[in-house]
Amino acid sequence: MILKEDSNRILTEEQNRVKALNNLMLDFHELGNQIQPIVKLVARLTGAKWVLLNILDQSNQWTISSSDRFFYGMPKEKTVCQYTIKSDSPLEIKNLKEDDRFKGNSLIMNNKHIKFYYGIPFSVDGKNNIGSLCMLSPNQIAIDSILKETLELAVDQVVEIFRLHSEKNRLRQKMKENRRQFDLSVHDIRNHIAVIHGSSELLAEQCRPNTVLDGIDLTETIQKSSKAVMDYMLNYKSIIREGIQFKLVILEDLKEKLLRYYSDQAEISGVNLNIGVEKNETRIYVKVPQFMQLIGNFITNAIKFTPENKNIHVFLRLEKAESKGGIDDYLLLVQIQDEGIGIPPDDVLAIQSFNSPKSRKGLRGEASNGTGMQVVFDSLEKMQARLHVESFPGEGTLFEVAIPCSSKAD
Repeated sequence: MILKEDSNRILTEEQNRVKALNNLMLDFHELGNQIQPIVKLVARLTGAKWVLLNILDQSNQWTISSSDRFFYGMPKEKTVCQYTIKSDSPLEIKNLKEDDRFKGNSLIMNNKHIKFYYGIPFSVDGKNNIGSLCMLSPNQIAIDSILKETLELAVDQVVEIFRLHSEKNRLRQKMKENRRQFDLSVHDIRNHIAVIHGSSELLAEQCRPNTVLDGIDLTETIQKSSKAVMDYMLNYKSIIREGIQFKLVILEDLKEKLLRYYSDQAEISGVNLNIGVEKNETRIYVKVPQFMQLIGNFITNAIKFTPENKNIHVFLRLEKAESKGGIDDYLLLVQIQDEGIGIPPDDVLAIQSFNSPKSRKGLRGEASNGTGMQVVFDSLEKMQARLHVESFPGEGTLFEVAIPCSSKAD
């Protein structure tokens, strides 16, 4: 029996772990390409049929790199690595089919190629394990001390790639925020200069004493000099912009990426996932880590609470945004509609107010502790996105999200 104090401690640890993962602002696709050589090297060293580099968030395991094709995403409850990340030591299981934890796991029990497992957990901050490098094989692999040390060195290299990737994204985001503040400051100063210029012209028309004219001449000189400085600063901004890369999103590509990440998970749960897009050639730029987490959490929750053979429909489209003087001139509109069991009215109100709803298990026993919705709320606030929810118990739920984005990479 788990005591309430232990339950609260476990929940807090999991929330801290997921928060640490989200703070890294990872781009799984980019990371997968960088890590692939390490994964293939480990496969050669060990002879394992599959070597996987897995990341585990609050609901799913994501295989971001593998020595062979495997599930891109699957519910965390159906994975072995969920147990690996609970410890700082490697986890070795000689026969998964004889382990009581996986007796009801059809993915393991029905696959003749899966028997032996060896996984090494890793963290980037030294405190919160966010994933594992693991090996699966139909035959047992002898992990001696030399091979164990070699595998740990491989994991160290993976962690270093993660750290550098995260720091690079953090610096990009910081420079983007600094540029926005830079723009606001420049335009504010230019507005003040315009007021000075207008006042000096008015004085020149109404007054003629030499002292006043001298003051006007001085004001105009200051105004012209300041304007030149502002023009130079604006030009400098355009120069430093060239050194920053921004993530481009095209709706068709986004559709394919979402299908790649979530179709396996839907198939495992017996749910039909359909993703459609409105044809639009506009190229937009968004904060990729936040918006992928945002959409992904809605899809994952829809899968959790949708019965087998029912449908989930996701639709993506772009809409011109009302101009408010910023650079976000478009809205990425995302609709996630399921044929699930629905959400109780009180929980709908809580979600609309950015409060976590009551915890409830998914239809297939998936755990839910509110961590996923907290990720959603954090992402909504960071991206200044809007959320609308409609739900009818027994019929399904509709989530509509409007995410600000820009047609320019600045």
